[in-house]
This record gives sequence, C-alpha cells and structure tokens, in this order.
Amino acid sequence: MRTALFSVLLLLFSSTALANFNAQQQSSFSSASSQPSFGEPTFLKVEQAFPFDYVQQGETVRLTWQVTDGYYLYQERFSVNAENADIGEVQMRQGIPYQDEFFGEVNIYTEPVTLTVPVIAQQGSAKLLVQYQGCAKAGFCYPPETKVIELNPASFGQVSEVVFTPVAPQNTSQENDLASLLEESQWTTPLLFLLLGIGLAFTPCVLPMYPILTSIVLGGGKQSHGRAFALSFVYVQGMALTYTLLGLVVASAGMQFQAALQHPAVLISISVLFIALALSMFGVYTLQLPSSIQTKLNELSNKQSGGKWAGVFAMGAISGWCVHHVPRRRYRVHSCM
Repeated sequence: MRTALFSVLLLLFSSTALANFNAQQQSSFSSASSQPSFGEPTFLKVEQAFPFDYVQQGETVRLTWQVTDGYYLYQERFSVNAENADIGEVQMRQGIPYQDEFFGEVNIYTEPVTLTVPVIAQQGSAKLLVQYQGCAKAGFCYPPETKVIELNPASFGQVSEVVFTPVAPQNTSQENDLASLLEESQWTTPLLFLLLGIGLAFTPCVLPMYPILTSIVLGGGKQSHGRAFALSFVYVQGMALTYTLLGLVVASAGMQFQAALQHPAVLISISVLFIALALSMFGVYTLQLPSSIQTKLNELSNKQSGGKWAGVFAMGAISGWCVHHVPRRRYRVHSCM
C-alpha cells in the first residue's frame, strides 16, 4: 500500500510539473510575454510594439502606427471597414518587400506608417473597424488586432485642430487575458485545468469512458475504496501525461505552427473535414477504421489486464484518443483519425 501511495504521489507531482512547464512554453508563444522563458527572447505586448493613435480632421481620418525597432507591420494585413458611414479608398505608402518566414513574400513597414481614410458620409454613431497584424523579427507573430474608432459627427464637414487621440487596446480575443491569468501564479494553471477537467467529466463526450474505467479499475474483482481511487488516479495520469507530451510538441514547434494554422488553405481544409465528419454522424455514410486495424487495437487493449498498476496506466494513455463500444460487453479503443 505504501508503494502504491508513493507511486500515486510521484505521478501527481510529475504531471503537475509537466503541465506547468507546458503552460509556460505555450504562453511564450501564444502571447507577448513580458518575461523571458528558457532562453527565449522577450517580446513586447502588441500595444507597446505598435503604438496606435488617430485624428479626425474634417472629412479625413488619419490612422498612425509607430513601429518599435525589431518589429514590423504587414501592409496586406491592414483593413478598414465602416459602420453607419461611407468611406473612400484608403491611402497608404508602399511597403518594403520582405521574405517572411510565416507568410512568404509580403510588404512590410519597419517605420511609422499612416493610413488616410476619407469619410464621404456618416450618420448616427459611426465607427471605423481597423484591423492590422505585425510580427517581431526574432520570430514572434502577433494575432490580428482590431481597433474600434468612434467618429465624431461634429467634426464632419469642417476643419478642426489636429489632436491625436490615443486608442486604448481592445483585444478581439481572450488569449492575452488568459495568458496573464496563468502567469500570476505557478499554481493557477494546475488549479484551472483541474476545475476544467472536473467540468469536462460531466459532458456527454466523456460518458463512454465510465464503463471502460470501471472495467479497467475493478479488473473483474472487488477492490477496496482506497485502491479503486488510486487506480482511477493512475488511469487519469496516463491520459494527462499523454496530452501533456503532445502539448509540449506543439509548443516546441513555436509560431511556425500557429502561422501554418492561420493559412486559408488549412482553415478551409479543416472546415471541409468537419463537414464530412458531421455527415457521417447524420448517417449519410459510415466512417470507421479497417477491420484489421480495429482487431489489432482490440488485441492490444485485451492484453492489458484490469486492476494492475502498469496495465491501468497503459490503458489510460491509450484510451484518451477515442472510444468506440461494440457488442458482447467489449470495448475497443482506437484512434479517431
């Protein structure tokens, strides 16, 4: 019993350490971290890397970005849309040709850039939605940012004094807020994922795991409450460590992986894939692994005996992918894709 308890505690601390390490790695890539991590360069927050302000002078709105040394803005990523207003063609100077590691051949700005937006007509609460995106030359690419500019109807049709108005940063995504929350304390990440895991246990997608976990833990015989809890914990650790290692692999790929996922071809392919999978769920066609692969995976699953520490841990690592039930009270664990 002491050996089992020691094993459980060892798995607990090892998984917590790996989860914390994984969160730190992902934070350094997915948000502009203010602290260096594992020898990686420090990146500014997006509003510090590209300070933004604007001025509305009569029927013209000028949008200005400062560009910090070592950073650049994409010319092709600028877009201006209007609500309750009509605007003319946006004017900007030509950018510098640049071979970007994320998007290939592009035009960029490494110095301050100004966009001139002519306002043809406006009514009521008119707004400009300005979107842009930039990167750091050290290898960090920020997600697209959007600024909302409230147009002043009083200044439309007349020339007023030029006064630059700083715009407070308005992130369209909650990634930076989540990253800041996770950086506040080293125990925030494990506690947050523990709570999320408890909530996930009550979702319908996890229901097929209950009879499998019961069969694996009991192993065909009666178990004490303490041993059943310990075996359940070991089973969950097998799943957690597997996904933690996968998270480390993705985090190690860095921003190249994120940039690849932002490519339109990848997004369209994923959308088509989900549509195809949805049609399968509606019964339009049958999607399953070849019987030979299912048989091999079933044999591998049957070799793991229930109620044993190593077997329970191995089944936890395997069962995390996808679960499919078959007749005769047997369960096959196989990969979804």
